[in-house]
Amino acid sequence: MSQKQLIRPYGDRKDDGVIQISFVLPVPASEKAKEAAALVAKKLGLSHVLVAAMEKAGEGYSFFVVYGRTHLQLDFASIEVPVVAHRKHPFDELNDVIERDPRRVLATRPDGAGRLLHRRLRTLCEDLDERLGTVAEAVRQHRITAAAGLLGDAVTIAGELASYLSAARPAHADAMHPATERLHEADVLRTLVRVRALDDELHRAARGEGDGDGSLRAGALLAEIRTLAGAARSEAAAPCAGVMPG
Repeated sequence: MSQKQLIRPYGDRKDDGVIQISFVLPVPASEKAKEAAALVAKKLGLSHVLVAAMEKAGEGYSFFVVYGRTHLQLDFASIEVPVVAHRKHPFDELNDVIERDPRRVLATRPDGAGRLLHRRLRTLCEDLDERLGTVAEAVRQHRITAAAGLLGDAVTIAGELASYLSAARPAHADAMHPATERLHEADVLRTLVRVRALDDELHRAARGEGDGDGSLRAGALLAEIRTLAGAARSEAAAPCAGVMPG
């Protein structure tokens, strides 16, 4: 039997059990909100709780940084993680494989090249998800100029994603998503759902279970985000009474 190796997290001194957590609560910043943050930490099992920071994170939201002490410890020696042995590919070789056939790499290769491409594609999806979530919030607050700038970034990200998947099909996708003169939160949220559907498809494809329509999804998504960006630019350029500047 292997010797136990008990470990605990620590902040200032070894084994003090001090950890830092951060989170947002849907309440305005106040002493009551600070107490709520402390209670969250206590209900997670932390003791010696200290709310180190509280900041406004939007209208009706507060961000907290909280310290506390945990009594948790674990046996590091008992942790078992499977290790897959494979040849490490040089950086240039990985890029060469990806350039030759990115879709084949994603679907059929469990080695470094496949993992590298899969990680890059899903990172792009995560970036799109984050941008579109922020766009939806900006539209909700009538900050159209800010939304237009964010959508410009989203177009760039979606273009890179479509390029990796060899998915440029603008004529077909544009016909599905005609130009619009106004930017609506519901349209942004629908696009966000499609980003997550593409992310799911890429995850299935990496396991060899995808239905093969990732490239079409990426092309349609690019066209749709371009349409949203065009609507945002048009609306930001047109004077509109009662709308706050972005």
